[in-house]
Amino acid sequence: MENMRKRMLFLLATFMCAITSCMADKPIAYSEVSAEAKSFVEKYFPEAKVAFVESYYGVLGDSYEIVFNTGDKLKISESGEWKEIKSASLNIPDELIPETIKTYLDDNFPGVKVKKIEKSKKFFEVDLVNKFEIKFNHKGAVIELDD
Repeated sequence: MENMRKRMLFLLATFMCAITSCMADKPIAYSEVSAEAKSFVEKYFPEAKVAFVESYYGVLGDSYEIVFNTGDKLKISESGEWKEIKSASLNIPDELIPETIKTYLDDNFPGVKVKKIEKSKKFFEVDLVNKFEIKFNHKGAVIELDD
């Protein structure tokens, strides 16, 4: 009985390692990025040159982390939906920031640049250059503010 348990644990551990290695990230050429993700890059970052791309394989589909020569980074799904934008150049396109969040930032932090915006299923997280981190729900209401 104990021997059988050890075998099952060994098989389970081997299976988990195999799955993890299949889902690992790997560098790829920009030419391998999906057409939808490329379209997004060309629309919102037309002047930036792609320096590096990493592909992530997940249960819900592939995603990419694209690093530009400006130091900006973009996490995007293969369907072209952005997940996170980190900007070293502080030029996150205004049209990528939801209008309610833009209005809040303009009213409460006028002139302060966004250095990162992240979108999840439950909220948006915005990091400003003045070190404030603000979480918004999808309706644009502030749910957390850290400095």
